[in-house]
Amino acid sequence: MTELQVIARHTMTAGKEQEVLALLPKLLQASRAEPGNVSFVAYRQLDDERSYVLLSATHPGKPPPPTGKPHTSPSWSLARSCPGSTAAPSRPST
Repeated sequence: MTELQVIARHTMTAGKEQEVLALLPKLLQASRAEPGNVSFVAYRQLDDERSYVLLSATHPGKPPPPTGKPHTSPSWSLARSCPGSTAAPSRPST
C-alpha cells in the first residue's frame, strides 16, 4: 500500500512559543485520529528553540470528491488557527 510522508518545518514567532507548544498536543491527537493516519509526530529543533518539525505518514486511500472549499479536517483547522507559527516548505536533502 502506498504511504504518503510529509515533513513540515515550522518557526514560532518570538514570544508566542508557549502558546504554540500548548496547541501541538491537540494537533497531534486530531491528526492521529484522521482516516489513513499511520504516524504523526512533532520534534523540537535542537539548535533553534523557536523551530519544530512535524512528520506525518498516511495511507491516502481514495481521495474525497472536490468540494471547492478549503480543507476542513479537525487537524488542518487547528493547524491554521495556531498563532505565531509559520510553515516553510521542506527542501529535498542532497
